Amino acid sequence: QGLAGSDHKLHMIAIAGDRSTTTSLKRNQGMLRAVSEQSDVVLEQQVYGEWNRAKAREQSDWLYQRYPQVRVVWAGNDLMAFGAMESWAERGGKPGSDAVFSGINTSEEAMTKLRTGSLAALAGGHFIAGAYALVMLYDYHNGHDFADEGLELERSMFILFSADDAKRFQSQYGDLDFHKVDFRRFSKVLNPAVRQYQFSFRQILSPGRGRT
Repeated sequence: QGLAGSDHKLHMIAIAGDRSTTTSLKRNQGMLRAVSEQSDVVLEQQVYGEWNRAKAREQSDWLYQRYPQVRVVWAGNDLMAFGAMESWAERGGKPGSDAVFSGINTSEEAMTKLRTGSLAALAGGHFIAGAYALVMLYDYHNGHDFADEGLELERSMFILFSADDAKRFQSQYGDLDFHKVDFRRFSKVLNPAVRQYQFSFRQILSPGRGRT
């Protein structure tokens, strides 16, 4: 998009959530790993917005002044991305056109901004972990111990949403009503053919997600 600086590199700022929670630390680690893998990206500074829209907006104001070549903004959640986008727009910029922004979460506003192109990248779906935990507890209560898969399961609950994914999500769950999802299909007790838990957010966006 012609967003590289005078050194032909992409200059980026990162607005992280906080300094201590596992959620924030892992997201920050992922961001730093991605930056380290790209030789043409310069991370100018990482700040902590405390998951707050207004604070991220204020931080962005002075970060844009301090680093005038910044055209990429990574945010640890959607609200902080929105704050940074608002600050950019106040400077006369156009989010998604002359600067790109990313966020995490599945809010209605985030989905809409992704579909319109003002938000360049959006990941989410992790909140569904609670539902999958209940599936495992249901199975355990009914005599099917999950210990055979380990006492600590690591499953990626995130997906990177495309504009089409966002449209489908808003159509299916715009009111965040997940009663439409038949979580029984993930149970080993109710589905003896299931040998290993297959948990992912992508599955509830696919056809056949409804009740059986």
